[in-house]
This record gives sequence, structure tokens and C-alpha cells, in this order.
Amino acid sequence: MKTRNNFLTGLLFIVIAISSCVKGDFDAPPLYIPTVDFEANTTIGELKASYTGFRMIEEDIIIKGIVIANDESGNLYKKIILQDETSGIELTFDKTNLYNEYKVGQRVYIKTKGMYIGDYNGLIQLGYDNDGAIGWLPEVLMSNHVFPDSLPGPKPEPQSISPTQFNSSLVSTLVKIDNVSFREPGELWAPQGVSATNRGINEAELSQFVVRTSSYANFASERVPDDNGSITGVLSIFRDTYQLTLRNLDDLSGFTDNGGGGGGEPGELNPIDEVNENFDGASENTDIGFTGWSNIIEAGTRRWQGKEFSGNKYAQATGYNSGLNSMVTWLITPPVKMDETKYLNFKSAKSFWAHSDNSGLTVWASTDYDGVNVAAASWTQLDVRVAQQSDADNAWIESGTLDLSNFMSGEYVFVAFKYKGSNTESTSFRLDDVYIGTDENGGGGGGGGGGGGGTGGGTFDEPFTVDQAIENQNATPYVTGWIKGYIVGTVKDVSSVSSNDDIQLTGPFDRVTNVLLADDPNETNYTNMVAVNLKAGSVARAQINLADNPDNLGKMLNVTGVLRTYFGMAGSRDSEGTAADFDLEGGGGGGGGGGGDAVFFEDFNSTLGAFTAFDITGPKSWEWASFDGGCAYINGYDSGSNTVNEDWLVSPAIDLSSHTDTKLAIRHAANYLNGNWDLLQVMMSTDYNGTANPADQGTWVEINISNLPPGNSWDFFDSGDIDISEYDGQSNVFIALRYRSNSSTAAAWEVSKIEVK
Repeated sequence: MKTRNNFLTGLLFIVIAISSCVKGDFDAPPLYIPTVDFEANTTIGELKASYTGFRMIEEDIIIKGIVIANDESGNLYKKIILQDETSGIELTFDKTNLYNEYKVGQRVYIKTKGMYIGDYNGLIQLGYDNDGAIGWLPEVLMSNHVFPDSLPGPKPEPQSISPTQFNSSLVSTLVKIDNVSFREPGELWAPQGVSATNRGINEAELSQFVVRTSSYANFASERVPDDNGSITGVLSIFRDTYQLTLRNLDDLSGFTDNGGGGGGEPGELNPIDEVNENFDGASENTDIGFTGWSNIIEAGTRRWQGKEFSGNKYAQATGYNSGLNSMVTWLITPPVKMDETKYLNFKSAKSFWAHSDNSGLTVWASTDYDGVNVAAASWTQLDVRVAQQSDADNAWIESGTLDLSNFMSGEYVFVAFKYKGSNTESTSFRLDDVYIGTDENGGGGGGGGGGGGGTGGGTFDEPFTVDQAIENQNATPYVTGWIKGYIVGTVKDVSSVSSNDDIQLTGPFDRVTNVLLADDPNETNYTNMVAVNLKAGSVARAQINLADNPDNLGKMLNVTGVLRTYFGMAGSRDSEGTAADFDLEGGGGGGGGGGGDAVFFEDFNSTLGAFTAFDITGPKSWEWASFDGGCAYINGYDSGSNTVNEDWLVSPAIDLSSHTDTKLAIRHAANYLNGNWDLLQVMMSTDYNGTANPADQGTWVEINISNLPPGNSWDFFDSGDIDISEYDGQSNVFIALRYRSNSSTAAAWEVSKIEVK
């Protein structure tokens, strides 16, 4: 008892002592105010003016500026923008959530010695070496170079300008453009599925200017506003295009709704009759963002992404190497009308099993989901087969067919694929061929279901008939083979063909992505047809599509591809679309044997190659650029205005004296052309002397190219084979690229391949 009493007495003493030290109110922690005890010795404008190319800064250069933008909204990633009275500059750091320390209005000093200065397509940045290019400054080095000073001050005011006043000194500064309207009101700022999206303004019709938004911005799913207003943002540049980056939607003012929608508000639902999704439109390592689908994060930072293996595209979710304690993401179909019994089936696969149970991939249905708020909806888990631990890695598992008639109490039903994992529960789950519709056997576009095919072997010499190609659809494994049939039309601008109303059999045609083949040139029933995918930028698209080649209607086409569902119907797809992949009646393609040996070939992989540049008029010249693996490049836009130019790029002499049936092929891109293709010409001559000014010497004839790039993007297009057989037998043939620009049109022209064969 004595020991116990002594213990209680001691404990009471400790409690009293502690209590006597505690005040009624806790003291606030001391406020830390960063202070810099050195001065800047160089302005941002001076630093940028001294830039001559990527290098490490070895001088004791110190700049200072005010933070005008950071990564808070997600529209900038691992970046802050500093601006002083002379200019602005972008700083790239290998650190996220920079906005917690570098708030808008914060003064920051930068000791640049040991950092690298470089540019990304013309945008000067400070950062570090990334294999000879500008990259992120490692987080461990930031304390050596980056010094906040005092507390954040007032938010900086933008400079009001018009698009015609853009110039290099304004790049990376905060600007405001008044009284403008967007060209695409009501569209999402940045749909998922691409890294970023450009939105133009009507008042910049002749200016090379866009508002660019990352798909990771927290306002990416909001709508572009209508009417007129003012936009504020950081002016940037990409090659010759000025870009404006919004920091958040507060940078919009005066518009009807500032693109609102309020984030989390129910979306507009557009129920459809059928889902037949094979994820062919997905982009590798990019979040799925198809029209009508939801790709929602419940926990963590990862969504379902597009993947591709052996030519097959699919959706995948994984916690592998995520560093996440919890990851939950939902991939949800568009709403499907439940006006009659519908069925569900799909395929799933897994790899690198790391889950402790079978909760990694589950499937759910809802009749009251509003398109946005997953948590507010009522979800029923569906009893379907999904890939499990016992299944082989990468093996596609059929779900079986599930009758969805239990959900006919609602007007429509959503089906959701829910992934739950973490950095340790990290199994990769894959999803493909999702079908919801009235076909109990699951899509396929009619005539599917296998059966061994017909008598044709699927070779170039013995191709499948269209009927045989339909019989071989979606086999296990997929059949790759040649099909021969009549071109009878195209699939319209729909996601899935469900009736003959979804196909077009008479011109004029406007779809370049596909053609329909049939065994009978007068066929009108889509279930007796195969939809052939024409890959973007390919020779096949250039020479086959009906929008540009209306005379192809009714011609016989022999084409190879993978026989699997396309647009919800029988398809031939996944072909690269080279000249060796098709043979078109009347000419076109290589009939499986390639396009023949090249007499002359130039791919501009590191220089202008054997071509000679001639500057006729104006300040701009042909030069080499790295785009598309290397190209010849010219642009008449300079320092904020269009300039008057004429420039030629001429080949060496090409000997065709012993050649017949000569073809020319060119791969190129054009932007800001405003439809004026007469300013960009491909010319040929047989009497040019090889050294003189081509504008004054030689007889030059323009070559007609039927398949041209759209003239408003950086996408490269292959012309396909152009008949230049009129030059057969000539020993002194020259090819020239003639570029011109004027005060209203100054296009960018990039040529990455010229081949004569």
C-alpha cells in the first residue's frame, strides 16, 4: 500500500505541475517572412535578349520578378511564371504543388548560375539539362537558386493589348484582350483523351493565336463561353503560334457565363440506343475522354487510359508505380435507352496480379447517375465474369451476356467499370469491346460470329470476298487478311452503325476516315458490307476516300487489315495504309508489293539535304527543322506581322532517262494557309540549269496534288503517288518547292519527304 500511495502522490504532483504551465490561450506560432539580402543584377528582358541557344549559365546572373502564374489550377504543370518591368520568363521545377509556396503576387529572386536556359519550340525557359534540352530543375537544387522575398503582394495587373500587338517581349507576361468572342462556344475547354486543346477567338482571324488549355486543368470540363468579353492570361508561343494560358476561369470577364457550369453540376444527358466501343479512338497513355463517357477519379490522381498492344487498342487502369495510398477510378458508358431489352457484354484482361482480393475490377449499373456525381447515384453491382488471378496474364476473358431488363424501370441505364487499387494493390486491368444493345450475341454489326470463313485464303492474290470477311469477324485470334469488293459508300459521322440511316451511299461525300465495301456494287444493306478504316495521313486515305476521290465510288478495291468490328459493324482496320496495303482499280496502291524502288529520295533528316535554297524576296528563308523526324521549313510570319516573301527550294537533277510510269510522293504539313494553296507550289522543270535563280531561269510547271493537308494544323499528310509519267525518259528533271507569303497570308510549310519512284 505504501508503494501505491507514493505512486499516486507523484502522479498528482506531475498533473498539477503540467496544469500550472498551460495558459488559457495558445500562443500563435511565429510568422516566417522570407527575406533576401542580395540584389538582382540583370533584368528578365536582358537575360532573354542574351539567349543564343541551350546552355548552362556560368555567369553570376541574378534576376527577380513577381509570380504571375503557377500550377494551382493544373493548367500549368511544375511551372511558375515570373515577370518584371521588362519581360517574363517560365521556370520549370521537378516539384508539384508549387502554388503553396509561390503564390501569385510573390516576389522571387533567381540565382541563375548553374541553371540552364533553353527554349521549347521558341518559348525561352529556365530549368535544367534533360539530355541536351531544357528540362525541370531538380527539387533538391531549388534551394540553391530560388529565393522568395517577403510575403505575397497584390496580384499583378495585366497589360491590355490586341492580338495584332503580340511580340516576343510580351511572351511569358500577363496580358488582357478585350471585346473578343470564341469560335467554339459551348465546347469543353479541354476534352479528355488529348493532352491539351486549342480554342480560337473570332477577332484573331488573321493572327496566329489560340487559347490553350491542358486536359489536367481543373476547369477542363467546363464550357467555352458565348458572347463577347475579356480574357486574361499568360502569353506564350509555340513555334510561330502565340498562345494564351488561362490561370483559372476568373481570367474570363464579361461573358454570359464565363464558361461556367460550376464544376460538379449535372451534365446534359444524351441517351443513345447502343454502345459498341472497341477503344480504337483511344490514344496511348492518355486519359479516355470519349463523347458521352465519364472517366472519374474518386480517390488518387489516375484515370482509365488508352493503351495499345500488337495493334489492338483498349482501356487500362492500374495502380502500378503510382505512389498512391488509394486509387479509385470509374469509366462510365453514355446513358443507353431502356425502351426495350438490352444486353451487356465486354472483354477484360489482367496482368501482374497484386490484389489481395477480387475487388480490383467491378462492374456496376445505375439509372439515376447524372453524368457527373458518382457518389450521389444509386449503383447496383453486376454479376459478370471479369479477369481474375487464376487467368493467364494478358488473356482476354469474355464477360458473358448479361440481360439488363432489370433496369427497364428507368429511361436509361449507365454501366460503370470501377477500378480500385493503390501502389501495392496494383494489378493492371484492361477493358475492350464493350457492347450494350439488343443483340443478345453482342454486336458485331451483323453477320458476325465466325464459322471458319469462305474459300478465299485472304491473300493478295486470293482475297476474301466481303461475305467471307464478315464471317471471319472477331475470330480468336483475330484474322488479318485481304478483302476485295466494290466501294459503295461511307459510314456517316456516327459512333456506331445501327441502321442503314447511318451510312451514305450517294455523293457528295464528306467523310475521309472510311469506305464501305460490298460484293454487289448496288448493295444497300449495311449488314452485307465491311467498313474499311483509312488511317489519318496515310496513302490509303489520300487515294481511296470518297470526299476527295468521288470517282472511286463503284470501283473495285483490294485491301488488307484486321477483321474486327469497326463502327459497330463488320470492319477491316489497323492497317498502316501504305501503298503496299491496297490495290485500287484504275491505279493507286502497290498491290502488296510496295511502291517500287526510289529513283530519288530526300527525308531532310538533319539538313536540307541535296536541295538548294534560293531567297528571292523578303526576310524569311527555307531552313531545317526537327518536326516529323526532320523537315524543310519556312514561315513568312515574323515579329507579329505577315511579311512578303518568295523562296524556292530546288532538288538536284534527277535522271529518268530509263524510267517509266514515274510517280512522285510528298509528305508535308501546312498551317495558317487560309485556303490559299496557290501560295505553296510543287514545281518541275526539264530545262533548268541547276544553279541560276529559278524565278528567272527555266520553264517550271506546277504539279497538281489532289491529297493536301488541311492547311490549318501541324499534322503531316502523305500525298500518295502522283503520276508524273510525262517526265519519263527525261535525264535532267528538277523538283522545286516554291513558297510565297503576303500581308494577309503567311503560312507555315513543312516538308519531310520527297520521293520519286
